[in-house]
Amino acid sequence: MKRIRILIAALLLTALLTGGCGRKKITDGGGAYERVKASAYIKAEEAFEALSDPPAEGAEAEALRDLLGRLIACSGAFVQEQPEDGNPGRAAISFYLNRGEAYCEVSCDGFEGSVEDGAVTPTKEKGYQFESSPNGRLAGQDVPFRLLFAEDALWITWSGAPEYTLVRAKEGSGDAAEAVGSVFEGSEAYQKALEAVDGAFGDFGRAAAFNAGSGAFFVYVQAPEGTRADLEAGKRTVFERWSGFVQKAQAFSADLRTQLGDVKAVKTVSVIAVDLLNARNEYGQNDRLLLAKNGALEYNYADEVDPPEEETASEPETTREADTTRASGAPSTRPSGEGTTARAETTTAPRSSSVTAGERRALQTALFYLDSMPYSYSGLIDQLKYEGYSESEARYAADNCGADWYEQAVRCAEGYLDTMPFSRSELIGQLEYEGFTGEQARYAVSQVY
Repeated sequence: MKRIRILIAALLLTALLTGGCGRKKITDGGGAYERVKASAYIKAEEAFEALSDPPAEGAEAEALRDLLGRLIACSGAFVQEQPEDGNPGRAAISFYLNRGEAYCEVSCDGFEGSVEDGAVTPTKEKGYQFESSPNGRLAGQDVPFRLLFAEDALWITWSGAPEYTLVRAKEGSGDAAEAVGSVFEGSEAYQKALEAVDGAFGDFGRAAAFNAGSGAFFVYVQAPEGTRADLEAGKRTVFERWSGFVQKAQAFSADLRTQLGDVKAVKTVSVIAVDLLNARNEYGQNDRLLLAKNGALEYNYADEVDPPEEETASEPETTREADTTRASGAPSTRPSGEGTTARAETTTAPRSSSVTAGERRALQTALFYLDSMPYSYSGLIDQLKYEGYSESEARYAADNCGADWYEQAVRCAEGYLDTMPFSRSELIGQLEYEGFTGEQARYAVSQVY
Protein backbone atom coordinates (compact mmCIF):
# COMPACT_ATOMS: atom_id res chain seq x y z
CA MET A 1 0.00 0.00 0.00
CA LYS A 2 1.13 3.51 -0.74
CA ARG A 3 1.43 5.92 2.09
CA ILE A 4 0.34 9.45 2.90
CA ARG A 5 2.51 11.08 5.48
CA ILE A 6 2.40 14.33 7.35
CA LEU A 7 5.81 13.75 8.83
CA ILE A 8 6.75 16.91 10.61
CA ALA A 9 9.95 16.42 12.58
CA ALA A 10 8.89 15.61 16.15
CA LEU A 11 11.10 15.65 19.19
CA LEU A 12 11.12 11.84 19.47
CA LEU A 13 14.87 11.50 19.87
CA THR A 14 16.39 14.93 20.31
CA ALA A 15 18.89 13.47 22.70
CA LEU A 16 18.94 10.07 21.01
CA LEU A 17 22.43 9.02 20.17
CA THR A 18 23.55 12.61 19.82
CA GLY A 19 25.12 13.11 23.22
CA GLY A 20 22.28 14.18 25.50
CA CYS A 21 22.84 13.54 29.19
CA GLY A 22 21.05 10.67 30.82
CA ARG A 23 19.15 12.35 33.69
CA LYS A 24 16.61 15.14 33.94
CA LYS A 25 16.61 17.76 36.64
CA ILE A 26 13.29 18.13 38.43
CA THR A 27 12.41 21.82 38.59
CA ASP A 28 9.44 23.75 39.89
CA GLY A 29 6.66 25.04 37.68
CA GLY A 30 8.16 28.52 37.40
CA GLY A 31 8.89 29.34 33.79
CA ALA A 32 7.52 26.03 32.43
CA TYR A 33 4.93 27.82 30.28
CA GLU A 34 7.54 30.09 28.71
CA ARG A 35 9.89 27.17 28.04
CA VAL A 36 7.15 25.11 26.39
CA LYS A 37 6.02 28.06 24.26
CA ALA A 38 9.62 28.67 23.16
CA SER A 39 10.45 25.02 22.42
CA ALA A 40 10.80 23.74 18.87
CA TYR A 41 9.15 20.40 18.02
CA ILE A 42 8.14 19.27 21.50
CA LYS A 43 5.69 16.36 21.63
CA ALA A 44 2.27 17.10 23.06
CA GLU A 45 2.76 14.51 25.81
CA GLU A 46 6.09 16.03 26.87
CA ALA A 47 4.68 19.55 26.84
CA PHE A 48 1.65 18.46 28.88
CA GLU A 49 3.90 16.80 31.47
CA ALA A 50 6.10 19.90 31.70
CA LEU A 51 3.02 22.04 32.43
CA SER A 52 1.54 19.55 34.90
CA ASP A 53 4.32 18.32 37.18
CA PRO A 54 4.33 20.62 39.05
CA PRO A 55 1.34 22.53 37.65
CA ALA A 56 2.26 25.74 35.84
CA GLU A 57 0.18 28.63 37.11
CA GLY A 58 -1.73 31.25 35.14
CA ALA A 59 -4.68 31.37 32.74
CA GLU A 60 -2.50 31.03 29.63
CA ALA A 61 -0.72 27.97 31.01
CA GLU A 62 -4.04 26.35 31.96
CA ALA A 63 -5.47 27.04 28.49
CA LEU A 64 -2.42 25.51 26.80
CA ARG A 65 -2.54 22.49 29.09
CA ASP A 66 -6.23 22.01 28.22
CA LEU A 67 -5.44 22.24 24.50
CA LEU A 68 -2.67 19.68 24.83
CA GLY A 69 -4.94 17.30 26.73
CA ARG A 70 -7.52 17.43 23.96
CA LEU A 71 -4.86 16.92 21.28
CA ILE A 72 -3.49 13.89 23.11
CA ALA A 73 -7.02 12.45 23.35
CA CYS A 74 -7.27 12.68 19.54
CA SER A 75 -3.99 10.85 18.96
CA GLY A 76 -3.61 7.13 18.42
CA ALA A 77 -4.33 4.44 15.81
CA PHE A 78 -7.32 4.52 13.42
CA VAL A 79 -8.65 2.12 10.78
CA GLN A 80 -11.17 2.32 7.92
CA GLU A 81 -14.28 0.62 9.28
CA GLN A 82 -15.85 -0.81 6.10
CA PRO A 83 -13.40 -0.59 3.20
CA GLU A 84 -14.89 -1.36 -0.23
CA ASP A 85 -11.93 -3.45 -1.36
CA GLY A 86 -11.61 -5.36 1.92
CA ASN A 87 -8.17 -3.86 2.55
CA PRO A 88 -8.59 -1.25 5.30
CA GLY A 89 -6.65 1.94 5.36
CA ARG A 90 -4.80 2.56 8.61
CA ALA A 91 -3.54 5.73 10.22
CA ALA A 92 -1.68 6.77 13.33
CA ILE A 93 -1.80 10.29 14.71
CA SER A 94 0.31 12.28 17.15
CA PHE A 95 0.68 15.99 17.84
CA TYR A 96 3.46 18.37 18.83
CA LEU A 97 4.08 22.06 19.44
CA ASN A 98 6.50 24.22 17.51
CA ARG A 99 7.00 27.60 19.20
CA GLY A 100 3.56 27.28 20.75
CA GLU A 101 1.72 26.34 17.53
CA ALA A 102 0.11 22.89 17.16
CA TYR A 103 1.10 20.54 14.34
CA CYS A 104 0.21 16.93 13.56
CA GLU A 105 2.23 13.88 12.65
CA VAL A 106 0.08 11.49 10.62
CA SER A 107 0.97 8.39 8.65
CA CYS A 108 -1.74 6.70 6.56
CA ASP A 109 -1.54 3.40 4.72
CA GLY A 110 -3.96 2.61 1.92
CA PHE A 111 -4.36 6.09 0.42
CA GLU A 112 -2.34 7.55 -2.43
CA GLY A 113 -0.38 10.75 -2.21
CA SER A 114 2.24 12.67 -0.29
CA VAL A 115 1.42 15.45 2.15
CA GLU A 116 3.48 18.41 3.32
CA ASP A 117 3.47 20.14 6.70
CA GLY A 118 0.14 21.29 8.08
CA ALA A 119 -0.80 23.26 11.19
CA VAL A 120 -3.62 22.14 13.50
CA THR A 121 -6.47 24.48 14.46
CA PRO A 122 -9.83 24.05 16.24
CA THR A 123 -12.78 23.26 13.96
CA LYS A 124 -16.54 23.88 14.06
CA GLU A 125 -17.25 20.70 12.11
CA LYS A 126 -19.79 18.65 14.04
CA GLY A 127 -18.25 15.72 15.83
CA TYR A 128 -14.65 16.85 15.32
CA GLN A 129 -12.34 18.97 17.46
CA PHE A 130 -9.40 19.91 15.23
CA GLU A 131 -8.55 20.21 11.57
CA SER A 132 -5.47 20.52 9.37
CA SER A 133 -5.31 21.62 5.75
CA PRO A 134 -1.88 20.80 4.40
CA ASN A 135 -0.90 20.82 0.73
CA GLY A 136 0.27 17.70 -1.06
CA ARG A 137 1.21 16.38 -4.46
CA LEU A 138 -0.59 13.81 -6.62
CA ALA A 139 0.64 12.91 -10.11
CA GLY A 140 2.96 15.91 -10.07
CA GLN A 141 0.17 18.33 -9.18
CA ASP A 142 -0.27 20.38 -6.01
CA VAL A 143 -3.41 19.21 -4.20
CA PRO A 144 -5.14 20.60 -1.09
CA PHE A 145 -5.80 17.99 1.59
CA ARG A 146 -8.12 18.26 4.55
CA LEU A 147 -8.01 16.27 7.79
CA LEU A 148 -10.45 16.35 10.69
CA PHE A 149 -9.55 14.88 14.09
CA ALA A 150 -11.74 13.55 16.89
CA GLU A 151 -11.14 11.18 19.79
CA ASP A 152 -12.80 8.29 17.97
CA ALA A 153 -12.59 9.26 14.29
CA LEU A 154 -10.35 10.65 11.56
CA TRP A 155 -11.76 12.13 8.37
CA ILE A 156 -9.51 12.60 5.33
CA THR A 157 -10.02 13.82 1.78
CA TRP A 158 -8.20 15.62 -1.01
CA SER A 159 -9.17 17.28 -4.26
CA GLY A 160 -11.00 14.92 -6.60
CA ALA A 161 -10.95 11.97 -4.15
CA PRO A 162 -13.70 10.28 -2.11
CA GLU A 163 -14.13 11.01 1.54
CA TYR A 164 -12.58 8.51 3.92
CA THR A 165 -13.67 8.08 7.53
CA LEU A 166 -11.56 6.02 9.90
CA VAL A 167 -12.47 4.96 13.43
CA ARG A 168 -10.24 4.36 16.43
CA ALA A 169 -8.66 0.92 16.32
CA LYS A 170 -9.22 -1.31 19.31
CA GLU A 171 -6.31 -1.14 21.71
CA GLY A 172 -3.99 -4.08 21.23
CA SER A 173 -5.48 -5.04 17.86
CA GLY A 174 -3.41 -5.90 14.82
CA ASP A 175 -4.75 -2.83 13.02
CA ALA A 176 -3.57 -0.58 15.84
CA ALA A 177 -0.14 -2.20 15.85
CA GLU A 178 0.20 -1.90 12.07
CA ALA A 179 -0.90 1.73 12.11
CA VAL A 180 1.46 2.79 14.87
CA GLY A 181 4.20 0.64 13.35
CA SER A 182 3.84 2.37 10.00
CA VAL A 183 4.44 5.73 11.65
CA PHE A 184 7.54 4.45 13.42
CA GLU A 185 9.06 2.96 10.26
CA GLY A 186 8.51 6.21 8.41
CA SER A 187 9.78 8.46 11.19
CA GLU A 188 13.01 10.20 11.99
CA ALA A 189 13.14 8.07 15.14
CA TYR A 190 13.39 4.90 13.05
CA GLN A 191 16.17 6.35 10.91
CA LYS A 192 18.04 7.44 14.04
CA ALA A 193 17.69 3.93 15.43
CA LEU A 194 19.15 2.42 12.24
CA GLU A 195 22.02 4.92 12.39
CA ALA A 196 22.62 3.90 15.99
CA VAL A 197 22.90 0.26 14.96
CA ASP A 198 25.44 1.17 12.29
CA GLY A 199 27.38 3.31 14.75
CA ALA A 200 27.45 0.68 17.49
CA PHE A 201 28.11 -2.42 15.38
CA GLY A 202 29.71 -1.01 12.26
CA ASP A 203 32.69 -3.39 12.43
CA PHE A 204 30.40 -6.44 12.30
CA GLY A 205 27.85 -7.75 9.84
CA ARG A 206 24.58 -6.32 11.16
CA ALA A 207 20.95 -5.75 10.25
CA ALA A 208 17.80 -4.49 11.94
CA ALA A 209 14.11 -5.35 11.67
CA PHE A 210 10.87 -4.24 13.32
CA ASN A 211 7.87 -6.47 14.05
CA ALA A 212 4.81 -4.24 14.37
CA GLY A 213 2.66 -7.03 15.79
CA SER A 214 4.89 -7.75 18.78
CA GLY A 215 6.50 -4.31 18.98
CA ALA A 216 9.95 -5.90 18.86
CA PHE A 217 12.92 -4.07 17.34
CA PHE A 218 15.59 -6.66 16.51
CA VAL A 219 19.27 -5.95 15.93
CA TYR A 220 21.08 -8.87 14.32
CA VAL A 221 24.87 -8.99 14.52
CA GLN A 222 26.99 -11.58 12.75
CA ALA A 223 29.97 -12.39 14.95
CA PRO A 224 33.45 -12.75 13.43
CA GLU A 225 34.06 -16.10 11.80
CA GLY A 226 35.26 -18.73 14.24
CA THR A 227 33.95 -17.03 17.40
CA ARG A 228 32.06 -20.13 18.54
CA ALA A 229 35.03 -22.41 17.98
CA ASP A 230 37.43 -20.02 19.73
CA LEU A 231 35.13 -19.78 22.75
CA GLU A 232 34.90 -23.56 22.87
CA ALA A 233 38.70 -23.74 22.72
CA GLY A 234 38.95 -21.43 25.73
CA LYS A 235 41.09 -18.78 24.02
CA ARG A 236 41.62 -16.04 26.59
CA THR A 237 41.81 -13.13 24.14
CA VAL A 238 38.55 -14.20 22.49
CA PHE A 239 36.82 -14.51 25.86
CA GLU A 240 37.95 -11.01 26.81
CA ARG A 241 36.76 -9.53 23.52
CA TRP A 242 33.50 -11.43 23.77
CA SER A 243 32.94 -10.21 27.33
CA GLY A 244 33.28 -6.64 26.11
CA PHE A 245 30.87 -7.28 23.25
CA VAL A 246 28.31 -8.78 25.64
CA GLN A 247 28.47 -5.67 27.82
CA LYS A 248 28.12 -3.50 24.74
CA ALA A 249 25.10 -5.44 23.46
CA GLN A 250 23.37 -5.23 26.85
CA ALA A 251 24.02 -1.52 27.21
CA PHE A 252 22.95 -0.79 23.63
CA SER A 253 19.65 -2.67 23.96
CA ALA A 254 18.91 -0.83 27.22
CA ASP A 255 19.89 2.60 25.92
CA LEU A 256 17.97 2.31 22.66
CA ARG A 257 14.88 1.02 24.46
CA THR A 258 15.04 4.01 26.82
CA GLN A 259 15.58 6.45 23.98
CA LEU A 260 12.63 4.99 22.07
CA GLY A 261 10.48 5.12 25.19
CA ASP A 262 7.95 7.55 23.75
CA VAL A 263 7.48 5.52 20.55
CA LYS A 264 4.39 3.48 21.41
CA ALA A 265 5.06 0.96 18.64
CA VAL A 266 8.28 -0.27 20.27
CA LYS A 267 7.98 -2.62 23.25
CA THR A 268 11.38 -4.33 23.26
CA VAL A 269 14.83 -3.86 21.76
CA SER A 270 16.84 -7.07 21.34
CA VAL A 271 20.40 -7.61 20.19
CA ILE A 272 21.00 -11.08 18.74
CA ALA A 273 24.52 -12.23 17.84
CA VAL A 274 24.84 -15.27 15.59
CA ASP A 275 27.49 -17.25 13.74
CA LEU A 276 25.84 -16.84 10.36
CA LEU A 277 23.08 -14.47 9.20
CA ASN A 278 21.51 -14.79 5.77
CA ALA A 279 20.06 -12.05 3.59
CA ARG A 280 16.59 -12.46 5.18
CA ASN A 281 17.92 -12.00 8.72
CA GLU A 282 17.34 -15.69 9.34
CA TYR A 283 19.57 -18.01 11.33
CA GLY A 284 19.47 -21.45 12.90
CA GLN A 285 19.04 -21.81 16.65
CA ASN A 286 22.42 -23.53 16.79
CA ASP A 287 23.96 -20.38 15.32
CA ARG A 288 22.79 -18.10 18.13
CA LEU A 289 25.53 -16.84 20.45
CA LEU A 290 23.85 -14.03 22.37
CA LEU A 291 20.46 -12.52 23.19
CA ALA A 292 20.22 -9.22 25.10
CA LYS A 293 16.72 -7.74 25.53
CA ASN A 294 16.07 -4.29 27.02
CA GLY A 295 19.41 -4.47 28.84
CA ALA A 296 18.91 -7.97 30.26
CA LEU A 297 21.19 -10.79 29.14
CA GLU A 298 18.89 -13.71 28.31
CA TYR A 299 21.42 -15.98 26.61
CA ASN A 300 25.21 -16.09 26.33
CA TYR A 301 26.90 -19.04 24.63
CA ALA A 302 30.09 -18.37 26.61
CA ASP A 303 28.25 -19.56 29.73
CA GLU A 304 27.96 -23.04 28.19
CA VAL A 305 31.71 -23.58 27.70
CA ASP A 306 34.61 -23.71 30.11
CA PRO A 307 36.27 -20.28 30.50
CA PRO A 308 40.07 -19.94 30.46
CA GLU A 309 41.81 -19.94 33.80
CA GLU A 310 42.30 -16.55 35.44
CA GLU A 311 45.78 -15.14 35.32
CA THR A 312 47.38 -12.16 36.98
CA ALA A 313 47.04 -9.19 34.67
CA SER A 314 49.05 -6.05 34.57
CA GLU A 315 47.27 -2.74 34.51
CA PRO A 316 45.91 -2.15 30.98
CA GLU A 317 46.88 0.75 28.85
CA THR A 318 43.89 2.59 27.48
CA THR A 319 43.69 2.82 23.71
CA ARG A 320 41.53 5.94 23.58
CA GLU A 321 43.54 8.31 21.41
CA ALA A 322 41.92 11.46 22.72
CA ASP A 323 43.52 11.42 26.15
CA THR A 324 46.98 10.56 27.48
CA THR A 325 46.36 12.06 30.91
CA ARG A 326 43.56 11.54 33.39
CA ALA A 327 41.23 14.13 34.84
CA SER A 328 39.66 13.27 38.17
CA GLY A 329 36.21 14.31 39.31
CA ALA A 330 37.59 17.59 40.70
CA PRO A 331 40.85 18.42 38.90
CA SER A 332 43.13 20.94 40.52
CA THR A 333 43.91 22.81 37.34
CA ARG A 334 41.53 24.43 34.90
CA PRO A 335 42.20 23.77 31.19
CA SER A 336 43.65 26.66 29.26
CA GLY A 337 43.16 27.71 25.66
CA GLU A 338 40.11 27.91 23.43
CA GLY A 339 37.66 25.33 22.14
CA THR A 340 36.36 22.02 23.38
CA THR A 341 39.67 20.20 23.01
CA ALA A 342 41.21 21.80 26.08
CA ARG A 343 42.49 19.21 28.55
CA ALA A 344 42.90 19.03 32.28
CA GLU A 345 46.45 18.12 33.22
CA THR A 346 45.77 16.15 36.40
CA THR A 347 46.85 12.50 36.31
CA THR A 348 45.81 9.56 38.43
CA ALA A 349 48.37 7.93 40.71
CA PRO A 350 49.36 4.46 39.44
CA ARG A 351 48.05 1.40 41.26
CA SER A 352 50.46 -1.08 42.72
CA SER A 353 48.05 -4.03 42.84
CA SER A 354 46.99 -6.14 39.86
CA VAL A 355 43.85 -5.36 37.91
CA THR A 356 40.88 -7.62 38.56
CA ALA A 357 38.57 -9.08 35.93
CA GLY A 358 35.73 -6.94 37.30
CA GLU A 359 37.78 -3.78 36.86
CA ARG A 360 38.61 -4.73 33.27
CA ARG A 361 34.94 -5.31 32.48
CA ALA A 362 33.95 -2.05 34.19
CA LEU A 363 36.50 -0.19 32.06
CA GLN A 364 35.13 -1.78 28.87
CA THR A 365 31.62 -0.75 29.86
CA ALA A 366 32.73 2.78 30.71
CA LEU A 367 34.36 3.20 27.29
CA PHE A 368 31.16 2.07 25.58
CA TYR A 369 29.03 4.49 27.58
CA LEU A 370 31.35 7.40 26.86
CA ASP A 371 31.11 6.64 23.15
CA SER A 372 27.32 6.88 23.44
CA MET A 373 26.77 10.01 25.55
CA PRO A 374 28.60 12.42 27.85
CA TYR A 375 29.09 11.71 31.54
CA SER A 376 30.61 13.51 34.48
CA TYR A 377 33.12 11.67 36.66
CA SER A 378 30.57 11.00 39.41
CA GLY A 379 27.80 10.37 36.88
CA LEU A 380 29.83 7.64 35.18
CA ILE A 381 30.57 6.00 38.53
CA ASP A 382 26.87 6.05 39.40
CA GLN A 383 25.97 4.53 36.02
CA LEU A 384 28.51 1.72 36.43
CA LYS A 385 27.29 0.99 39.97
CA TYR A 386 23.75 0.85 38.58
CA GLU A 387 25.00 -1.75 36.10
CA GLY A 388 26.12 -3.89 39.05
CA TYR A 389 29.80 -3.00 39.41
CA SER A 390 31.24 -2.39 42.86
CA GLU A 391 32.34 1.04 44.06
CA SER A 392 36.01 0.19 43.58
CA GLU A 393 35.44 -1.27 40.09
CA ALA A 394 33.43 1.78 39.01
CA ARG A 395 36.05 4.20 40.34
CA TYR A 396 38.84 2.26 38.66
CA ALA A 397 37.00 2.53 35.33
CA ALA A 398 36.30 6.26 35.75
CA ASP A 399 39.95 6.90 36.68
CA ASN A 400 41.28 4.96 33.71
CA CYS A 401 38.80 5.57 30.89
CA GLY A 402 40.70 8.50 29.39
CA ALA A 403 37.83 10.98 29.62
CA ASP A 404 38.36 14.73 29.60
CA TRP A 405 35.65 15.84 32.01
CA TYR A 406 35.72 19.42 30.69
CA GLU A 407 34.99 18.16 27.19
CA GLN A 408 32.30 15.86 28.56
CA ALA A 409 30.67 18.91 30.17
CA VAL A 410 30.74 20.75 26.83
CA ARG A 411 29.07 17.81 25.07
CA CYS A 412 26.43 17.64 27.78
CA ALA A 413 25.73 21.38 27.53
CA GLU A 414 25.35 21.15 23.75
CA GLY A 415 22.89 18.29 24.17
CA TYR A 416 20.73 20.28 26.56
CA LEU A 417 20.69 23.35 24.33
CA ASP A 418 19.56 21.16 21.44
CA THR A 419 16.56 20.16 23.57
CA MET A 420 15.31 23.44 25.04
CA PRO A 421 16.50 26.97 25.81
CA PHE A 422 18.53 27.57 28.99
CA SER A 423 19.92 30.73 30.51
CA ARG A 424 23.62 30.64 31.41
CA SER A 425 22.89 30.23 35.11
CA GLU A 426 20.23 27.54 34.48
CA LEU A 427 22.61 25.58 32.28
CA ILE A 428 25.41 25.78 34.86
CA GLY A 429 22.99 24.49 37.49
CA GLN A 430 21.86 21.66 35.22
CA LEU A 431 25.47 20.60 34.56
CA GLU A 432 26.27 20.65 38.27
CA TYR A 433 23.20 18.48 38.81
CA GLU A 434 24.72 16.02 36.32
CA GLY A 435 27.76 15.78 38.58
CA PHE A 436 30.17 18.19 36.91
CA THR A 437 32.15 20.51 39.17
CA GLY A 438 31.34 24.20 39.18
CA GLU A 439 34.56 24.89 37.30
CA GLN A 440 33.75 22.30 34.63
CA ALA A 441 30.19 23.60 34.27
CA ARG A 442 31.28 27.23 33.92
CA TYR A 443 33.91 26.25 31.36
CA ALA A 444 31.36 24.31 29.30
CA VAL A 445 28.89 27.20 29.29
CA SER A 446 31.64 29.57 28.19
CA GLN A 447 32.21 27.34 25.16
CA VAL A 448 28.59 26.97 24.00
CA TYR A 449 27.34 30.54 24.54
